[in-house]
Amino acid sequence: MFSENLLHFIWKFRLFQQEGIRLNTGEQLSILSPGKYHQDAGPDFQDARLRIGATIWAGNVEIHLRSSDWFRHHHETDAAYHNIILHVVAEHDAEVQDLNNQNVPVLELKSLISESLLKRWTELSDSMFPIPCSALGRPDVMTMRNWLDRLVAERMEDKASRIRQLLNLTKNDWQETMYCFVFRSMGMQLNAVPFELLARSLPYRVVLNYRQSRFQLEALLFGQSGLLHDEHLEEYPRALWEEYRFLARKHSLKPIDKHLWKFLRLRPMNFPSVRIAQLADLLSKHSISPETFRERATLKDWMNWFDLSVSPYWEEHYVLDHVSEKRKKHLGKVAGQSLLINAIVPFVFVYATQRGDELLRDQSLEALYQLPAEKNLILRAWNQFGIQPESAAESQGLIQLKLAYCDARKCLDCAVGHRLLKGNEHMKQS
Repeated sequence: MFSENLLHFIWKFRLFQQEGIRLNTGEQLSILSPGKYHQDAGPDFQDARLRIGATIWAGNVEIHLRSSDWFRHHHETDAAYHNIILHVVAEHDAEVQDLNNQNVPVLELKSLISESLLKRWTELSDSMFPIPCSALGRPDVMTMRNWLDRLVAERMEDKASRIRQLLNLTKNDWQETMYCFVFRSMGMQLNAVPFELLARSLPYRVVLNYRQSRFQLEALLFGQSGLLHDEHLEEYPRALWEEYRFLARKHSLKPIDKHLWKFLRLRPMNFPSVRIAQLADLLSKHSISPETFRERATLKDWMNWFDLSVSPYWEEHYVLDHVSEKRKKHLGKVAGQSLLINAIVPFVFVYATQRGDELLRDQSLEALYQLPAEKNLILRAWNQFGIQPESAAESQGLIQLKLAYCDARKCLDCAVGHRLLKGNEHMKQS
């Protein structure tokens, strides 16, 4: 029923009976401050202030499920635990001593915690819902809004970390990094890795030589994707193959493994072959540079960057050598917005931050609040919970909440989990 994380949570927010509580020695205890939660090596809470009997103590607090865990963790020989003024446990099953062989005062919590809080914790722990805390009810609007604001920043930082990794790989080449990041984002979740590998196998400096020729761009992209070969049935892919062979020799290019691409369970409009054809259009129309978005003043200008189509061959094909009904195959509005949200905004944000360009940085963040909320499986789960995001900023926050907290069962690190788990306990203790 108990876990150490739960005990940390209960102690931190003082969610237990505090009137007339006594230590294992019988002395009365008053908690002036529970201390600062410390998640690195060392005591769990630092700089706590307690009144034990008539004396005020300042120091550290250690928390365990059982008192005997003190010995199991070898704290009796660790100088970091010399200044422990209180040992908080769910169950007191052994006396413990510090380095001076002095007994450490113990507070046993199991009889001081309400049944209602433990019931909520059990419901949360056992929940099989995609949003675990939906078993406890809905959070208040203010809690959710404040938490989402923090989660948007957290999600941006997660993406910024990936961008910085790419920047390191490209030796601080912003154009090459953006090129790789846009390609990765074009693959959405299923084909993100092969699209990034495609970009890294075909340097942007090579692409720049062929921006005036859609045919040569397609030869390079499809050749490097591994999807071209020497046995095509149709004239156009055969011509692409011949052109690619020439360009590959000229630039010493080696294709990636074609088996990396995933087509199964994708709608044909999302096939990687269609996305590659649209990328050829992007590369022929636009320079891949974060500076491009400084020059584009409005969100509409930013969206126009993803007004992409395909060449005539691809209007009648979803894959090479297989004719289909003719269709323009423009990159859809929803897909364009998704790329803007997940690729351009975070990239421009990181670029502007590192360059100290506050205007461009604010512009990138403002775009998230102007764009409509995304629609996907994660957000449908939130919709069923009664949460309807009003902007891309809120949908990004909800995606971060689901992936980083709900799926990882980090409910005790989540403001929503806090609020629902506390229930009325915080009011009882105030």
